Amino acid sequence: MQRLIIGANTATILLMMLVGYAGTLNPAEFPNLSNAGLIFPFFILLNLAFLILWALFRLRNIWIPIAGFLLCLEPIRAYCPINIGQKNTENTLKIISYNVQTFHEWDKDAAIHPISQYLIDQQADIVCIQEMAEGEHKLKATLKQLRPAYPHIEVLKTGTGSVSLALLSRYPILNSRLIPIPSRGNLSTAFEVKIDSDTVTIINNHLETVGFSIEEKTEFEQIVEGTTRGDSAKTASKMLYHKVAQASRLRSKQVKIVKEYIEAHKDKPLICCGDLNDDPLSYTRRTLGKLLTDCYIATATGPGWSFHPNRILVRIDNIFCSKHFQPVACKVDRRHKYSDHYPIICHLKRK
Repeated sequence: MQRLIIGANTATILLMMLVGYAGTLNPAEFPNLSNAGLIFPFFILLNLAFLILWALFRLRNIWIPIAGFLLCLEPIRAYCPINIGQKNTENTLKIISYNVQTFHEWDKDAAIHPISQYLIDQQADIVCIQEMAEGEHKLKATLKQLRPAYPHIEVLKTGTGSVSLALLSRYPILNSRLIPIPSRGNLSTAFEVKIDSDTVTIINNHLETVGFSIEEKTEFEQIVEGTTRGDSAKTASKMLYHKVAQASRLRSKQVKIVKEYIEAHKDKPLICCGDLNDDPLSYTRRTLGKLLTDCYIATATGPGWSFHPNRILVRIDNIFCSKHFQPVACKVDRRHKYSDHYPIICHLKRK
C-alpha cells in the first residue's frame, strides 16, 4: 500500500510539473498543452492531500510532496503569489486596467454609469480600458462623464470599428498608434504619455478572445457543476477545448508582435496593461513576464481571479512595468461587479 501511494504521489508531482511548466511551450507547436495551466490548482490540492496523508500516517515520507512543491515553486508563485508587508502607496503612479464590457448595463435614466463613477472615484493617473463603449452616442456620453476626472482621453478602434481600446490619463497624451497584431476583432495599442519630465509608453492590449457563446459558457458551467455527464460532457469538453486551443495559437502570434514592440522600446519607461485572455501560467503571460515585471506577482497575494462569469475563475487581466518602475502594490478589486471582469489596480514608484 505504501508503494502504491508513493507511486501515486510521484505521478501527481510529474503531472503537476507538466501542467505548471506547459506555458513555456509555444501553443503554435504544442496546442494540446496550451491551456493545461487551467487545471494546475487541481494538482496543487491533490499534492497537498498527499502531504496531509504522510503527515498523519508516515511522517518520514512527507519529503515527497514537499519536494513536489519546491519543484513547482515558480508556477505556484505565478498562479497564487504571496507577498506580505505593509504597502506605502504615497507618491506613486496609480494604474488601472479594466475590461468594461462596453458599459453594457446602460441605464439611460441614470445620471452617470456605475463604471464611470467608479473610475472617477478611484482618481487614478492612468486607466487602460478594453471593450470601450460601442456606438457613437454611447461613446460620447461615456467620454463626457469621464473627461472632468481624466482630461486626456484617446480611443482607438479596429478597422471595422466594432472593438475599441481607450486610455484615460491625467497627463498629456503625445501620440497613439495601433500595434499591428493579426486578429479578427481584437487589438493592441501604444500611447506615449508625458508624465512630468518623462515620456512613458503605455501599451494597452486586448488579445484574442476565445469567443464562447452564451450556450457554450453555460455548458462549461454545467461541466464544472457535474450536471453534464457521459457522452454529452465528453463532446462538449472536446468542442470547448478546441476553441480555447485555437485562440491560444493566435495569441502566441499576437504576443510575439507585442514582444517585438516592447524590445524596440526597452530603454524607455514602459507600462503594459490589458486583458490577455490567457491564464497566469500561459505562454502569453510568460512571454511578457520575461521582458517586464509582472506587478501582480511582485506585490499581491492570492490567485487574483479577474474574470468571473459562469464559474470561469482565472486571472487574465495584467499590468507589467519596465525596470524604470518599482511596483509597490497591486490588487484585483472584486467589489466592483458591473462587468464580466474585475479591475486590476497597481501602484508604481519611479526608480
